[in-house]
Amino acid sequence: RNDDLIFVDLTNGWSARGKDGIYRTTNGGQSWTLVFTNGVTTPGLTNHFRAIGFASTTRGWAGNLGPGSYDGAVNHTNLLWETFDGGLTWSAVPDLKNPPGKTNGFCALHVLDAQHIYGAGRVRGPAVFYKTENGGASWSMTNLTDAGVMGGLMDVYFMNTNLGFIVGMNTNSFFSPPYYGSIARTTNGGASWQVMATTPVASSYFWKMSWPSTNIGYVSLQQNAGYSAFVFYKTTNGGQTWVSNGIPLSMLGTSSFELQGIGFVSTNEGWLGGGSLTAPNNFIHTTDGGLTWTAMGYVNANNLNRFRFVSPTLGYVSGIKLHVYHIPLAATISPGTTNAAAGTSVTLAATVYGTPPIQFHWRQNGTNLVGGTTNGYTITNVIAGSAGNYDLVVSDFSGALTSAVTTVLVSGIALAPSITVQPWNTVANQGSNATFAVTASGTAPLSYQWFFNAAVIANGTNASLTLTNVQAPNVGNYFVVITNSAGSVTSSVAALSLGFADDFDSYGLPITVTNAATTNGYKIFFDAASGPVDFKAIFGFDYSTVAFPTNIVSAPHSAGGSTRGLYLTVNKDANGQLSAVNLYPVAQSSSGNFALKFDLWMNWATLGSSSEQALFGINHSGNVTNRLGLAPSDGLFYAVNADGNISAANATLRDYNVLRGGTNAAPILMLTNNATFGPTPLLAPQFDNLNPGLAALFPARTVGSVTTPAGSPGLGWVSVEVRQVNNLITCLLNDVALAQYTNTSAYTNGTIMLGYYDGFVSIGDSNSFAIFDNVRLENITLAPVVLLSPQVGGGNFSFSFMTEAYETYSVEWTTNVTASVWQSYTNLVGDGSLNTVQVPLLNSTPQYFRVSRP
Repeated sequence: RNDDLIFVDLTNGWSARGKDGIYRTTNGGQSWTLVFTNGVTTPGLTNHFRAIGFASTTRGWAGNLGPGSYDGAVNHTNLLWETFDGGLTWSAVPDLKNPPGKTNGFCALHVLDAQHIYGAGRVRGPAVFYKTENGGASWSMTNLTDAGVMGGLMDVYFMNTNLGFIVGMNTNSFFSPPYYGSIARTTNGGASWQVMATTPVASSYFWKMSWPSTNIGYVSLQQNAGYSAFVFYKTTNGGQTWVSNGIPLSMLGTSSFELQGIGFVSTNEGWLGGGSLTAPNNFIHTTDGGLTWTAMGYVNANNLNRFRFVSPTLGYVSGIKLHVYHIPLAATISPGTTNAAAGTSVTLAATVYGTPPIQFHWRQNGTNLVGGTTNGYTITNVIAGSAGNYDLVVSDFSGALTSAVTTVLVSGIALAPSITVQPWNTVANQGSNATFAVTASGTAPLSYQWFFNAAVIANGTNASLTLTNVQAPNVGNYFVVITNSAGSVTSSVAALSLGFADDFDSYGLPITVTNAATTNGYKIFFDAASGPVDFKAIFGFDYSTVAFPTNIVSAPHSAGGSTRGLYLTVNKDANGQLSAVNLYPVAQSSSGNFALKFDLWMNWATLGSSSEQALFGINHSGNVTNRLGLAPSDGLFYAVNADGNISAANATLRDYNVLRGGTNAAPILMLTNNATFGPTPLLAPQFDNLNPGLAALFPARTVGSVTTPAGSPGLGWVSVEVRQVNNLITCLLNDVALAQYTNTSAYTNGTIMLGYYDGFVSIGDSNSFAIFDNVRLENITLAPVVLLSPQVGGGNFSFSFMTEAYETYSVEWTTNVTASVWQSYTNLVGDGSLNTVQVPLLNSTPQYFRVSRP
């Protein structure tokens, strides 16, 4: 476990982790590096690092438990190690060895200041007190067992160079119980000690101390045998007298408890922890100075040993894991909405919580205010330009937070409109209602005029716009212009899309369609190089009836085990031809940010005669047949082969095809058209089943009587998604990105397409077909980018932000936010995790960073 830890400021800390070694953090505990381990300086010899103390970011000491302790693996006789470079290198303190019966090791270190450092050890004896008064240049030690004061020591604490305390057990030997916990005090810098309290609890010793003030202190008691209560001691007069306090056994449900770690952040609020109990009783909390306790433990809060508080709002605890106590950032502004007359003054005040130092940045309408760097901001000589929305950005070592907005209104002067809440993109089902709304401030009266694709909407003159019985012609872009006597403002554009979902479960009996027509809610198009119409579409097809080469189970997104879907196939008559069928939902159109999702099964039985492809796409007109080699064509679509039997050298067709409509020409195979795909590295650079990424995504399987080639998606359900976010198009198979590219074409909105294609003239196997199920369109709302944990350390400035998988982010920087010229720092693709940006400092030049999406 982590036996001890110490922080000298908000970012620099060290942990003594037993035989594992010494760890260091320079970023407030977000990450730790092992800097000293056994065997580095003396191979074959083992330390147990039990105590750690630092006087600065460079000067520190680590105590070894020493040989002959309960940890039988320890055999290194050097008891104290020191560092002069922040723990990167360590050397033994030469005058502290392990003479038998004199000193055995360290259990605690206390750094009072850069010159005065104290040590104590060890558990089970002998009891030895260590000190240096010259910054570690030389050390003295006093054996308090020989002096008849104590038999073993567990902790040491000094209030000043004269007054100090040690805790442990009395002179009775641990190996000849009973032994009893004792507390001793010195008033002359450790030259002599007086026992101030001894507990009557048998087989126990005091473990750790916590001093939230000079008068009030607490000491934990490890009880190694049963007793009538769980005991800790408290003083309210600076350690002159100590009072035993008991926690009822009924609270923790056992008669003994290795009560070890104790920490009080204030005179009344504190925590106790230790071993031998499970959550939540392994960690308990008091807010009344120990009169009552509440269990608050969790699974990893075991064997808590040392509490260290950097400030009243930040602390750390060592144990099996390292734990952080932190009062999170919070900011509240008063007053709320304020009316101010021109020429007067308005003062905004903030109540802020966090860990000092806290930075303040007042803003008006999102722009930083000059001089707004304290917890209050005064607007003197109010003018029309003083009106607006004010907020406060506060930050500490953990990150940044923006307060709620307070609005300042100026009376006697007309204020131009300002939008506080923009209209949002909306997805509505056909025939339902859709509403757009805007919230604005400014001098009344405010007038509103809504627009659709730049055309005025009659009667669209309110703060909200409701469209009834939404149909395809309503799909498009909406915005509003707000006007008053002082000016006008135009909102951002909000897109209306028609929602769509089809699970094909509504058909009582399957309906088979073999001729191009508009039926069952779809427009069906077919084309073959020659010959008659040769396709089959079955709506509500019960795919559980398929038995060759295997039974088909319910699709991943089907409700209640349903097995109905859409069956598609082509080229199964006696006249073999290149052919394709496309299905477009009637009166469906999408724009803006959305995702097409569905479950796909591609069936085949004979390798080499089954290289047929499922088609799917977005942003189509719904008026042409999209087939490779056929003009005209439109939209953005994909063709995926069932069995991976197409050559990677094929210039016109691959196992996985990314296609773009050619308008009056045939579709463009983008992978042979100099298209740039992401994310890097590509899952399949050649879009071939033999590429390692696809082989890992779809490993070879034995299915019934056949074995699927690695990298082929057939004979299994595949969750498919085609995502459009701004102009970024991403295709995902089983939540893994196949291809991502920037759409520079005119195909930015339209209907979806489902289809099937045979790119070979040979007659297809009757067992080759595709099943689509649970087809749906989902609106995508981009989460705001929130910058976290801005901090400076090691000559660098760093900050973090959460990313969404496969979404792009731009990081820009400037040295002047008043007259800013933003420059690109880096661009990246998110992976759904926290991304950290680290940049070198420019000496005294300020730097400002922002993160945005396209």
